[in-house]
Amino acid sequence: MSFFRALGVFVILAAVYLLTFNGQPVSTDELMLFDGARSFARNGSLELALTNELIPYSTPAGDQPVPSLTVEPLAVYAAAALIRAAIVIPGVGVLHTAWLLNLIATALTGAILYGLVARLGYGERTAVLTALIYGVGTIAFPYAMLFFREPLLTLCGVAGAYAALALRQNIARGRRRRGALWGAVLALALYGAALSKDAGLLLAPAMVIYALPGVGFRPVRRLTKRTALLVLGAGGIILLIAALILIWRAPDLLARLSDGRLGESLRYTPEALAGYLISPGFSLWTFSPVLLAGIGGAFLLMRERRWREAISPLVALLPLAVGYAVLHGAYWYGGLGWGARFLVPAVPFLTLWTAPIIEWIITYSKRERKPRRMSPWAILFGGLIALSVGVQLLGTLYPITTFSRALSEESRQTGREILPWREGVWTLAYIPPIVTLREAAITHPAPAWAHIGGTLPAVTVGVGVVLGLGILALWGRSAVGFIAVMSLALLTFLTLRAYYPDPRYGGDDPQLAATFHALSAAIRPGDTVILENRTYRPYVMNYDKGANPIYALPYAQGERQNPAEPPFVQSEDMEERAEPFFQIVFARLAGRASAGAQWWFITENTPFTPDRYRVTEHYLARHYFPIRVLESDPPTWVIAYAPIPAPPLFVPPNPARLLNADFGGIVLSGVDLPRGETLAAGDVFPISLLWRFDGFAEGVEPFDYSVNVSLVDSAGVVRAQRAETPLGSFGQMTTWVRGGYYRDNHALALPATLPAGEYEVWVLVFDWRTGGNLPLRGDEAGEYIIAGRVRVL
Repeated sequence: MSFFRALGVFVILAAVYLLTFNGQPVSTDELMLFDGARSFARNGSLELALTNELIPYSTPAGDQPVPSLTVEPLAVYAAAALIRAAIVIPGVGVLHTAWLLNLIATALTGAILYGLVARLGYGERTAVLTALIYGVGTIAFPYAMLFFREPLLTLCGVAGAYAALALRQNIARGRRRRGALWGAVLALALYGAALSKDAGLLLAPAMVIYALPGVGFRPVRRLTKRTALLVLGAGGIILLIAALILIWRAPDLLARLSDGRLGESLRYTPEALAGYLISPGFSLWTFSPVLLAGIGGAFLLMRERRWREAISPLVALLPLAVGYAVLHGAYWYGGLGWGARFLVPAVPFLTLWTAPIIEWIITYSKRERKPRRMSPWAILFGGLIALSVGVQLLGTLYPITTFSRALSEESRQTGREILPWREGVWTLAYIPPIVTLREAAITHPAPAWAHIGGTLPAVTVGVGVVLGLGILALWGRSAVGFIAVMSLALLTFLTLRAYYPDPRYGGDDPQLAATFHALSAAIRPGDTVILENRTYRPYVMNYDKGANPIYALPYAQGERQNPAEPPFVQSEDMEERAEPFFQIVFARLAGRASAGAQWWFITENTPFTPDRYRVTEHYLARHYFPIRVLESDPPTWVIAYAPIPAPPLFVPPNPARLLNADFGGIVLSGVDLPRGETLAAGDVFPISLLWRFDGFAEGVEPFDYSVNVSLVDSAGVVRAQRAETPLGSFGQMTTWVRGGYYRDNHALALPATLPAGEYEVWVLVFDWRTGGNLPLRGDEAGEYIIAGRVRVL
């Protein structure tokens, strides 16, 4: 085996994958996995900060505002490293970079598979071809473009098998220290597989089988006591790790099989196994036809009594198929994917069956000495390879959602329900490759270059150069190998740079970019960004590189999402319209906030957006303190809030300070200062006004007047102010009810350079059309009331 040939295999596969790189999620599983990785990279948690609405509503434990990702975390840890790199590298998208994870993992799997085949005694050409067939001719290819966890589990499985084989071979040659090292690698690979997915333990037998002595074409002829103890010790460590992982995951596994679910799962097991193993629309053989040649390879291995290699693919495949069938039951189909996603980790082991076929064809050609004349077996095998590559290109050049979308559309047109997990599995006309091929002419391609004009030629040229260097590296030349790797790294960076203005994430929208640029200039350490819903989530996922936390909220059930449809919650009471989840999220975020911190609420629902109630913004205005509206380009609306809980909406209780200042029927009944009367420069100063409406007085035009709250120094200079329609712009006075009380929350962001001293808080009511102020009536004189006095330290 040559390290540089393995390097060449890695470079070739990675370059091919870059050409079809899409950098876009197709499922909610991918979105949540990325969100967890993003949180881990930024703050060490697994919070679903941007995707919490994708899981059933639950109350997180402790003071955590949103639920956490609950899957096995290895993919999160690995993706977090890529996310950290993207944050510090200018001009590359964060999500784009994270989507390199499975590209790298699958190319590495191909490189290790090359080493495994070479260690099994096959020729170099056989090892290289086997690895390349796995990388571009099997279902592994499309999954290198996606963000599921199976490719990382596959990498751990193949690495474990390689380590087990190296362990056995080194012990057989008396190299006990090397054997111990490879035993540790095997244990680490097993642990990594379990951290990738629960099903990683199902791959343990396929890994360990290569470590068993006395089986294979190089048996151990003499097993010394020391060697036996070493083997038993390594095996004991592996079993201990497996037992600990089983104990760790036991509650989840038992929950899946409790309450009668085991019986239901067993009822679907035959259907699932048939779908996984023999169906025309879901089995591995449909999506990786080249694996059919492996049946002949298995026959050759059994004829040569190479039992280890003959049975190891089955030891990998069958536990996965049975395990998933039993554990998932009615949900055996697994949602979106390209074929049987759950069985992807078994694919490299099944690809090993093709190695004896390749070796036999190469030997046959040499024996016949007719290099210009290919054998019929070589032609048949080449045809299977070509067919397999074609199937993978359908899964990479077109969105895998093409299949389900087409069936849904045909169901709508014909009135006959056509389901992916029924007709799509057993009816030839509706299997994914056929449907995708049929829809190809009207489907927009999936790769990123299809969405970003002018990038394909440059990417193609770059990939061609790196491919050439990778092929040269297959000759085992170290210098070329290192140059190929460096060129691949440069190509990856340039490709990500070229894909940066991705319209799928709003990267081509200058107004959106300007809004977030203005936000980044205004935001301070300790501030939090809150997205009203998922509208701007794609932009944040790919382009946000700041240190401030960002949370996305679920759609408010009382908001009208479609002008033609009423909201889910129909009520005149704004409290009832608000999502109950808000109470938990905002209360816990407020509990985390430091003095002077602000929330930046981002929404596309502005005061000028028709048919919208602005439910979330209204909730924030009632329960917290609006500071200001950030100047931004439409249709984006950015509002700063002080994360300080406001006093109760209703009376009683009465305000802490009673005033009874009459502005002509608009009476300021009193004020509350939740942060007290002592502040520091740079703090946020909240003030809650309680208005009583007595009806517009004589001489006061009925109108929607605005309120000005100002912090004024001893010289009469305004140091901070907020002028806005009451109740966060929702309090139109012409709609107020005579005798009604209205809470009006304001907050002033104090300048960091504000001098220490005594300040007055002035409140006045003005006509925004003319700038004129309403005069006070009764015992008060002038146009403003001193609502309070504060001291700045």
